[in-house]
Amino acid sequence: MKKNALRLLSLLLCLAICAGLLPGVGFAAETVASGTCGTMGSNLTWNLDSEGTLTISGEGGMRSWGSASYVPWKANRNQIKTVTLQSGVTNIGNRAFDGCDNLTSVTIPESVTGIGNGAFDGCSSLASVTIPDGVTSIGQDAFCDTALYLDESNWTDGALFIGSALIRVKTDMNGEYPIREGTTIIADGAFSDCSSLTGVTIPGSVTGIANRAFSGCSALTSVTIPESVTSIGDGAFSDCSALTSVTIPGGVMNIGVQAFFNCGGLTSVTIPESVTSIWAEVFCGCGSLTSVTIPASVTTIGDGAFDGCSALADVYYSGSEADWGNIYIGINNAPLSSAAIHYNSTEPGGETPLPGDVSGDGKVTAADAAALFAALCDPTAAKDPAVMDLNNDGKVNNRDAILLFRKAARGG
Repeated sequence: MKKNALRLLSLLLCLAICAGLLPGVGFAAETVASGTCGTMGSNLTWNLDSEGTLTISGEGGMRSWGSASYVPWKANRNQIKTVTLQSGVTNIGNRAFDGCDNLTSVTIPESVTGIGNGAFDGCSSLASVTIPDGVTSIGQDAFCDTALYLDESNWTDGALFIGSALIRVKTDMNGEYPIREGTTIIADGAFSDCSSLTGVTIPGSVTGIANRAFSGCSALTSVTIPESVTSIGDGAFSDCSALTSVTIPGGVMNIGVQAFFNCGGLTSVTIPESVTSIWAEVFCGCGSLTSVTIPASVTTIGDGAFDGCSALADVYYSGSEADWGNIYIGINNAPLSSAAIHYNSTEPGGETPLPGDVSGDGKVTAADAAALFAALCDPTAAKDPAVMDLNNDGKVNNRDAILLFRKAARGG
């Protein structure tokens, strides 16, 4: 009996030893380091195991870092071979995996919508990555100097794509470049400093012009922006000194800070009614800008939005003088003060008559009411219904004059 027990114990011990030697069978990987990495309000945590897998889990956004020296896993950077972002993570922060030389694989879930600046910069062993459909923005240099980026066979006609995302165009790109159909994302700085690029056509599949997308394209004279675009990023066309005109589609709701900064050749621009704010320094340094059309939807003009626009002579504003007075206009916008403001107008010569403004000075005063009475007393005087028919009954008579007096008494 005792011998049988010893034999059974020996057998179990042998099996345990053998199990440890079998491929794929063994002890679970141990945690090497762990911590938190989420923005305020999120609960993201990270865990690096002994097999080199860095797992980020939880709900919400990842913090961004100004340098790889500040990421929480910096001390273990060379141990990271695989990065797994679990569902619930909504973005990859700036510089998150910068310099992870041994990283070969990354899993990005559908919940991620943004990849930050330099997120995978310098990951020299990372040869492939799949960007999910949910991603709408990719920061500058996000994949710079990865194995994927450094492999010339991945570039087509001077451009690097990852799926439907245009990551980068070589700076020696020249002439006109039609971005291929089906492209959904243009990464931040994708065309920056392409100083010989003269024109670009953006397909209708693109919904946003990224930050600094065309910054420094000093030979760019024309750009076709499709109706599908809803936002123009910060510095998108900054320092495009040869750009003389641009048509901003009616669906654009946001024009970022310094979007057309130092576009010295730009002579005119029309801002669509979908825009409510003209952010800081949008047209700063546009010394050739002579006219701008601003819709009544605009409620804010940021600091320095028109600073340095020394040639600005005409502002065509679709609202009234009273509406213009209600706009918040930040500091360093002197050219707006010296330009002629054409109220109720969207284009040169296209002023919409202001009902009651008989004198045509852009205001409704008692003088206009007196002028209307005088016109009614003179059978030969011209009577413009667009200005004088205040009750819209198709006639110009004393009732309109009485209404005009009342309107003038209320201050227009």
